[in-house]
Amino acid sequence: MIVCAVTTRSVPNGPGSLMILIPTKSSIKKEFEMTDLGVLHYFLGMEVRYENGNIILSQQIYAKSLLEKFKMGSCNAISTPMDNDCLKKILKTK
Repeated sequence: MIVCAVTTRSVPNGPGSLMILIPTKSSIKKEFEMTDLGVLHYFLGMEVRYENGNIILSQQIYAKSLLEKFKMGSCNAISTPMDNDCLKKILKTK
């Protein structure tokens, strides 16, 4: 399987700007069996979002599915992992 991703970074913005890609896609289809899946939203465990001209990659869906798989979906989140020395002190006080 070959995956071909086409970036539109060099394509001018505006209505119909993606029309420039049609001849390219046609040429590729003549040489290879190809399916155009449209705009990318999810690929290899990565969620792809487009906001204000930026491409944002996230593994939030994958992380949530792992938490659910291991029955940890309702656990409290922490922004920074706890230091081992700090953890030992907390456990000693209880």
